[in-house]
Amino acid sequence: MVDLGLGGFRSQANGVSGDGLVVVGQAELTPGDGRVFRWTAAGGMQDLGMLPGFTDGAATAASFDGTVVVGGCLNTTSSPATFQAFRWTAATGMQPLGFSVATDVSADGSVVVGHSLTSQRAFRWTEMGAQAIGTLGGTTARANGVSADGEVVAGTSRTLTGEVRAFRWTAMVSMQDLGTLGGSRRVPTREVSQPTALLSLEIQRRVLGITTPSAGPRPEECRTSASEAVGYRRGRVYRSMELSSSAPTTRPEAAARFV
Repeated sequence: MVDLGLGGFRSQANGVSGDGLVVVGQAELTPGDGRVFRWTAAGGMQDLGMLPGFTDGAATAASFDGTVVVGGCLNTTSSPATFQAFRWTAATGMQPLGFSVATDVSADGSVVVGHSLTSQRAFRWTEMGAQAIGTLGGTTARANGVSADGEVVAGTSRTLTGEVRAFRWTAMVSMQDLGTLGGSRRVPTREVSQPTALLSLEIQRRVLGITTPSAGPRPEECRTSASEAVGYRRGRVYRSMELSSSAPTTRPEAAARFV
């Protein structure tokens, strides 16, 4: 296991590029001061900065080659707290997308999906701007993933009767209810990652009132690429060829990778 760099008080990995060479996430310089990072073997952990007027942020996903990073920033000084999704490249820096949380990005980085915490609508972003993609008849929808070519969006939406259902969206078919396995509720795993995955643990406590155990978040939320994975286990982050039950528990927490 190779330490990806402490980045201050704590760090957590939220995504990995398709080629497995770039890891993205959040590093806290001090408790509650979450910074967006991009890691490579050559450059180490790089602070990608923050959108103007925002105080906390995290990267959630990267394009196949890792040159495009998406995520969200949070302003904890406003009341209520405000969120803004971003898309980052080395050439453009951090670019606001017009909705709250970016959850995934296409392989070439040209399509970003996410949702608004204000309107409670799912969005698909291209260079032409952000497009709300509707609901299944209810009042809320979240986009949680996008296909490699950016043409298919997946997520969750409430129906007209209030049930939460998985959906698949394309421009031609629009939003399609994927049904259930017999129950009344079906939610893709990635729904639980928003918006709390964007927040440092300290901000989760202060802004959302979320209590997290001292051992840290559970490791189930991880993104995979081929046989590689990144995740969060027992308060530490790792990038590995497999998920190990003996991940380290020592603090302070830092991102790491197996080689």
